[in-house]
Amino acid sequence: MKRRWPLIFDDLTSNSKVRFSIIVATWIGVLLLGIWLGGTSKNTKNLIETATLRIPSLAPPSTETVAPPAPTPSPSPTLVPETSSSNLSPAETEQFSDGLLVLSLADGYYKHLFVYHPTDLQLTRLTNHPWDDIHPAISPDGSRLAYASRRSGFWDIYIFNLNDGSSIRVTDSLTYDGNPTWSPDGQWLAYESYQTGNLDIFLQSLADLSIPPLQLTDDLSPDFSPAWSPLGNEIAFSSLRSGEPEIWTAAVDQLENRFHNVSRSPDTYDSDPAWSPDGSQLSWTSNIDGSRKIALHSIQQAGAFPENIASGSAPLWSPDGGTIILQLAMPNSSEIAGLDTSTHQLTIPAIPMESEIFGMDWKSGGLGRLISAYLLTDSGARVSLQANDPASRATDPVTGRTGLVALASVNAPHALLSDSVDESFSALRTEVARLTGWDVLANLENAYLPYTDPANASLVDDWLVTGLGFAINPLPMQAGWMVVQKEDFSGEVYWRLYIRARYQDGSQGVPLGVLAWDLDSRSSGSPQAYEAGGAANFIPEGYWVDMTELANRFGWQRLPAVSNWRTYYPGARFNHFAHTRGLDWETAMLELYPQELVHQPTRVPTLTSIPTVTSLPVNSRTATAQYAGRLLAPTSPNPRPTFTPAPGENFP
Repeated sequence: MKRRWPLIFDDLTSNSKVRFSIIVATWIGVLLLGIWLGGTSKNTKNLIETATLRIPSLAPPSTETVAPPAPTPSPSPTLVPETSSSNLSPAETEQFSDGLLVLSLADGYYKHLFVYHPTDLQLTRLTNHPWDDIHPAISPDGSRLAYASRRSGFWDIYIFNLNDGSSIRVTDSLTYDGNPTWSPDGQWLAYESYQTGNLDIFLQSLADLSIPPLQLTDDLSPDFSPAWSPLGNEIAFSSLRSGEPEIWTAAVDQLENRFHNVSRSPDTYDSDPAWSPDGSQLSWTSNIDGSRKIALHSIQQAGAFPENIASGSAPLWSPDGGTIILQLAMPNSSEIAGLDTSTHQLTIPAIPMESEIFGMDWKSGGLGRLISAYLLTDSGARVSLQANDPASRATDPVTGRTGLVALASVNAPHALLSDSVDESFSALRTEVARLTGWDVLANLENAYLPYTDPANASLVDDWLVTGLGFAINPLPMQAGWMVVQKEDFSGEVYWRLYIRARYQDGSQGVPLGVLAWDLDSRSSGSPQAYEAGGAANFIPEGYWVDMTELANRFGWQRLPAVSNWRTYYPGARFNHFAHTRGLDWETAMLELYPQELVHQPTRVPTLTSIPTVTSLPVNSRTATAQYAGRLLAPTSPNPRPTFTPAPGENFP
C-alpha cells in the first residue's frame, strides 16, 4: 500500500488533493491525540484486554533452559556469520556431495532452522532467535535461503544470501505469507498468501522487489503449498477448487487452459506436491481413509494415474532424484525415512525427529561449503520443554506418594493436578494465552477426577483419575473458536485440536489448509455421516493455533478415541491431554493411590462337585439323617409304646 499512495495521489484533482490533505492532517491529529491520551491513561486498551482475557502471569519453570518469549522481537538479522562458528572443517564440508537438508523444527518456545544429513551430519542449529522461522527453500544453485519468518510480528518471506551474509525482506504485509518456492533460474519466488481472506498463490520477481506480486490463483477455494517445476513452466499446488483436496498444476507461460487436475482422486485428501529434479515426476501425500501414502505420478505419460508407493507424507526428492525423504507421523512424534525411487524400498531407516517438521528442503551445489560459516557451535539439539517438574510440595514421607496441587484461577469441577505436572500445565497455559490471545485453559471440562466420583464407564484407563491429565472445555467448538482434524494411526483415531486466534489481523496463528472434522454432522440425518461419526467437510477461515503441537512441546500428549466414539460424543476425547511422563496408567495410579486401592482382588468362586446323598447310621431313639447337606430335625424319643384301648376295654 505504501508504494501505491503516490500513484493514487497523482490521480486526484487539485480540489481533491486539498480535501485529501485535510483528511490526512485530521487523521494525523487524531492519531497524535490518541497516543497522548494512551500514555496518560496507562494504556487503557491493554488494561481492558488483560482484564477480559485473564491471562495468567505465570513464569516458565526455573528448570527450563530457555527464557520466556520476548514480547517484541529484535530486528537483528536472522542469520549472522560468526568467525570460527562452524564445527566443520573445510574437508568435512566438501563431503556433502549429495547435499544437505535444511528443516524447521519446534525448538523450545519457537520454531528454528536446522541443517541435517541423514548419515553425515547431526542436527545443527542455524537460527536461534525469539521468533519463528519456517518453510525453508534453498535456491537452485544452493547460494540463497528463502523462508517464512515472524521476526516483525507478522509472517513475511525473507531471503538470506550465503555468499555475503546479506538478508532481504521479500514481502511486507500484515497478512500471512509462507511456503516459498524458487523458479529454476532463481529470479522468481512463488508463495502462498492470505491476502483476500483465502489462501492463494502469488509470484514475486526478485530482480525488482518494487514490482507488486502477481496473483496466480484467485479461486474461491483455497490454493496453497506451491512447488515450482524444475522445467520452469508449471507450478504444482494443493487446491479444493474441484470440491475435493487434490493436486493441480498451473501453467505460468499461458493464460488459456492454465489449470489442470493432476491427482483426479475424489476419494483421497491430496497435499504437499513435490517435483523430481528432472521434472518428469510429481509426488504428493495421499490420505486414504486416514492412512497416509506417498503417491507418484509420471507427468510425461498421458492418461497415467498416480501410484501409491509407500506409507508416509510430505515427500522431498534428493538432488540426484534417487531418494525420497518422507515423513512418518506418529500420534505424538515424528520420524523421517529414505525411500529408493526405483525399487520403492526403504534405504534410510526411520529416524526420530522428536518434533513436528515445519518445512524441509534438500539441495546440493555449493550449499555445504557456504552454509558451514553460519552453523552455530552448539550441539544443535532441540531445547526441550518436557522436563519433569520439580515437586513444589513434598511427597508423603511415609507412603512416598505424590500429592495434588490446586490450579490457580482455573474453573473446573476439581481444579487439581499431580504435583509432578502442575508447573508444566501452568507454563503451557501461559504460552497458549500468549499465542491465541485468550486464556483457553482457564475453564476446563475437568482436571483431576477423584476415585470416589462416578467414572465414565466407557473410558478405560482414564488419565484424569491419575491427576496427570486434563480436558479442555469443549463449548468453544460450538461457537466456532475450536476445530478438530481427524487423524488415523494404526487403526486408532486421534484428533488435532486447533484454537482460533483472538486477533485475526495476522499477528497470531496461521491459516489452515486442512479439512476440519464436524462431529455434529452425525446428527444431520445423513446415514454416511452417522456411521462415520461426522464428516470432514470444510476448511476453517481465519488464523488458528495448533493446540496439539503446542501441548506436545510441554509434554502433554493427546489420547486416542475409544471404540464407540462414532455414536458416543464423550468417547471421542478430542479435548483430553495427558502428561504421562513415560508411565503406563497403572504405574501412574500407584503414584497417587495405595496399592490396595489400585489392585483390588477379584473374588472367584471355587469349584464344588455336585452333592450326593450320604447314608448315615440311624439310632432308634434319635433318628437323625443328613440329606444333600440339609439337617433334618430328629423325632422325639418315646420311653414306651403307646397303646390304644379297644372298644369296651378299660385299663387303669
